[in-house]
Amino acid sequence: MSLQCAGEPLTKEQESAVEAGAFALLERSGFRVLNEQCVEALAAWGCRVDTHAGVVRMSAERIADVIAAAREFDAGSGTPQEDLGTPVGGIQPIFRDGNGEARLARADDLLQSLKIADELDGVTSIGPPLTNSEADSRVEPVETLALLMKTCKRPLSAFDVPQPGLAHYLVRLGEIHTGQPGSTHFLSGCYCITTPLTFGDRVCRCMLEKCAYGVAVMPTPMPISGANVPISPLAAAVVGVAEMIAGWTVGLALNPESPLVGLICSGSLDMASGRARFSSMEAIWQDAGVVQVMGRRMGTPVGCAHNYTDAVEPGYPAVADKLFKSLALSRFGAGVGRHQGTLDAGKVYSNEQLALDIELNDLLHRFEGGLPEEAQTMCERMLEVGPDHHYPWLTDDSTLQDMRRMQWAADLLRPERARDILDRAHEKCEAALARYTQPALSAGQVAEIDKVVEAARRDLMPA
Repeated sequence: MSLQCAGEPLTKEQESAVEAGAFALLERSGFRVLNEQCVEALAAWGCRVDTHAGVVRMSAERIADVIAAAREFDAGSGTPQEDLGTPVGGIQPIFRDGNGEARLARADDLLQSLKIADELDGVTSIGPPLTNSEADSRVEPVETLALLMKTCKRPLSAFDVPQPGLAHYLVRLGEIHTGQPGSTHFLSGCYCITTPLTFGDRVCRCMLEKCAYGVAVMPTPMPISGANVPISPLAAAVVGVAEMIAGWTVGLALNPESPLVGLICSGSLDMASGRARFSSMEAIWQDAGVVQVMGRRMGTPVGCAHNYTDAVEPGYPAVADKLFKSLALSRFGAGVGRHQGTLDAGKVYSNEQLALDIELNDLLHRFEGGLPEEAQTMCERMLEVGPDHHYPWLTDDSTLQDMRRMQWAADLLRPERARDILDRAHEKCEAALARYTQPALSAGQVAEIDKVVEAARRDLMPA
């Protein structure tokens, strides 16, 4: 008989099967690494390597070593679910403006969004929320980061740069920002794995650059059941666990001192539309299953990408979609996450949705904190009233005094107020933009930032 504890998506038998399946993939099938330098490092680290095919296989002992290293580094400590409030970031390519128009993000869209995020109450840190389609892709991340530094007063965060050749410039900008030599403040070790059990040359070159700086290695598997893995939540969880361990292995082979962090972002293929769904029950089971196996079975806790959801327009439907995913994942022990203005599987960014997500995150924080300790006060008030079954509690002073403190943001969750909450979000964004002020950077700092951008253009965009 299968045993399943409350709050766990997998039975004990399924948990064991996912772990065993992941280990079997790593030992027998292996994973592909399409970069000669990384293959050589993995061979030197003790993996079995087929250099002709670029396939890497791991012994049970090597797998155990990686898991032990992840435990030592506390793989869950760097996942983005710990701090309260709302972080901004994610470099979405599509911008949905206040009029509902969706388009490739331009420089003005990025600048406007940075100003709004810098002024909205509840934002804790800012990374670029958009890419800039008007910039040359070879230097776009450097230009975007320079704009971020010259625009925002709030704490700035690292962001994922999915192409090699840029780490040096981001480190130099980090030095200007922090005043610390060799600063890795703006380097993120997030590596999205979209081709099953395959680390392409681009990803490997990024890892080579960043591991040299000792940046945390954060493999982010993206198995889509029915698309790039079998149509089974358990199979997707197997691949997610295997890819997490494989990504850590590459990182350790390149730098044995690499901190190890994990993030899962799975989905399921909607056969009716051909779209990947990230808020489906299958996706939630998959994510929570990986969290259960990695954290509660292996002792290497990892996080979930809660902000990958399915709604395509800002407003009430997006709030409901995000709330469902967060509460379901929380029920399975994966936390409530932090939403940050994204729509349509992380491809779209909306300032209005960010304003709503700040409210939603506050609501989720309160939910995560549990019920307030008000029982004694209410019992005392009931004793004062006595055995009056028809007492009008609606008009009692305690109801008026405690209503806003005891009840949560009802408007945000009322379908009939959908237009109102979106209008309110738009007004918040307009007010934030109107009160925006520039950060107090010195002329010397601005000049140093511009020098880095000029150097990147000169080096990476030769005439």
